[in-house]
Amino acid sequence: MKEAKISAYLSGHDHNLQHLIVENDNKILNYIVSGAGAATDRSQHHWDEFSKNEGAK
Repeated sequence: MKEAKISAYLSGHDHNLQHLIVENDNKILNYIVSGAGAATDRSQHHWDEFSKNEGAK
């Protein structure tokens, strides 16, 4: 994603809204997971599972 200069990664799955902001090499990447439940999750509880999906291109 760095090579493509992507600033946001959108996906849908969980039953809440998650917005993770990651800064790496002075670049910011927004990970947004949108779910139908409308609840928000400000924790990074799901970060390990979410970040393992980096191989998808």
